[in-house]
Order: sequence, then C-alpha cells, then structure tokens
Amino acid sequence: MAAEAGARGAGGGLLGRGLRWLGLPLGCLALVLLFAVALFPYDRFRESAASQLRLVTGARVEIAELAGGLSVGGPALDALGVRVRWPDGSALDLERARVRPAWSLSWLRGRPALGVDARGSLGRLNGTWWPGETGGFEGSLRGVDLSRIPPSWVGGPFPLEGLADADLDLRMAAGAPRGTIELEAREGSLSMDEMPMAIPYERLTGQARFGEGGAMEFADVALDGPMLAATGGGSIGAAPRLALAPLDLDLELEVVDANLRPLIRGLGVALDAGGRARLRITGSARAPVVR
Repeated sequence: MAAEAGARGAGGGLLGRGLRWLGLPLGCLALVLLFAVALFPYDRFRESAASQLRLVTGARVEIAELAGGLSVGGPALDALGVRVRWPDGSALDLERARVRPAWSLSWLRGRPALGVDARGSLGRLNGTWWPGETGGFEGSLRGVDLSRIPPSWVGGPFPLEGLADADLDLRMAAGAPRGTIELEAREGSLSMDEMPMAIPYERLTGQARFGEGGAMEFADVALDGPMLAATGGGSIGAAPRLALAPLDLDLELEVVDANLRPLIRGLGVALDAGGRARLRITGSARAPVVR
C-alpha cells in the first residue's frame, strides 16, 4: 500500500512538474501576444486603410482614429470617426466600426469570415461578412434612417422615409447581390412623382429577394397608414438607376382617407365605393403605368 501511494505521489509530482514547465512558457507567450495586440501602433496605418476604402467605395474617406484590442472573437480592429463623402454630395458617418474574426465554420474551408459591428448616421449594422468577389453578409440593420440613404447607392433619391429594421442574408454572384432582405419600417412616408405630397405610413413590412442581374422580387408587402393601406408583391427589374427599373407589381389598395380618393381617381385608379381597388403596376419607377 505504501509503495503504491509512493508511486502515485511520484507520478503526481512528475505530472505536476511537467504541467508547470509547460504552462510557464505558454503563459509567457500569451502575455507577449496580449501586449503585442494592446501596444501595436495601429494608428500608423490609418491613412493606408482610408486609401484602401477610397478605392473600394469611390468616395473620399477620413478616419479619425484606428485602434485595436482583444474581443471574444480574438484580435479586433476599431475605426473611429469615419467620414465617407461621395462625389454626388451624399455622405455616411460612422461613430465606430469594429472588425474581428467571426465564429464561422467557413474558416475550415479556407474562407475567412469577419464579424462586423458598425454604428453611425444610418443606424447600426451587425453580422458576419465574407470578403471577396463571391463573399456576402448575414446579419441585421437596426434603426436605419431611410432618409439618409445616399442616392448613389440606389441610383436616385430613395422614395421612403422613416426608421427601419432589416435582416439580411446576401451573397455576391457575378458582381450583383443574391439573397433576401426582411424589412420593417415605421413612422415614415412614401413619395411618388405623380403625388403632390408624400403619403404617411405607420408600418411597412415586406421581403425582397435579389435575383439574377440585380432584379428584385417582393413578397408579403404590407403598408398601413392613416391615409391609405396596401398589400401585394411583384418584381422590379434590373436597371442602372432605380428610376429606370421596370415594374411588375400587383397590389390591393384601400384609400382610408375619403378626401384623398378624388386625387387617386384622378391618377386613373378605379376605386369602388369603399375606396378599394386591385392594381397592376407596370412601366418604370419613374413613369409607372397603373391598370
């Protein structure tokens, strides 16, 4: 018994000494890496990062500060005070944009994935980004101010105002996005060239699916407002500018405000006595044809 106990004690002592000899250099290495990440002169590369973003966006980019550190996903890079200005005058300001390695099995297939968390004038973006020509993004947008969407992103003034949340699952294919966007907007308005005033809404929901060449299909679209309500779906074809995109939409319209009905009828919409109509909209976003 004493011999066995001695053997166990000797073995335990050898194991303990081995763990200490192994743990000491590993601990030192971890400390070196920690200080390297914490003390790395990230801000020296601020102008280089801004130049790379200029090439990607075609805009003038300024970064007030570039910093780094450790996060739950590993090393993280923070860009603070980012100002983006396009030649057409549109702008985007970010208070902070953080990029870090993302928890994704795509790393095992040799496909890097980055976690992105950005907050700024448009709202907050959070999710996983796969860089590259065939990359993509999966995540969410929260509190997006639709009135601040740069016209250069959509080929013209965006027809919606309000605050929106969206869930995105997008991939790039042949230089165009593919995938879906689930949208919910609130307390905003819809503008159309044919209408002398913007149409307010309380809630707007729907799903958009990007197809080949940049075409979009819409499903489960519902707009509720004090003046009118609408449900339906359809598609918007690919075009170099949103105003020129061909339309193919089917809608069920209800003009709630009786004072608005003469104006809607003047646009060629045959409303029934209750202010309802089924519409087929073709033509283009600039010049829609209502049937």
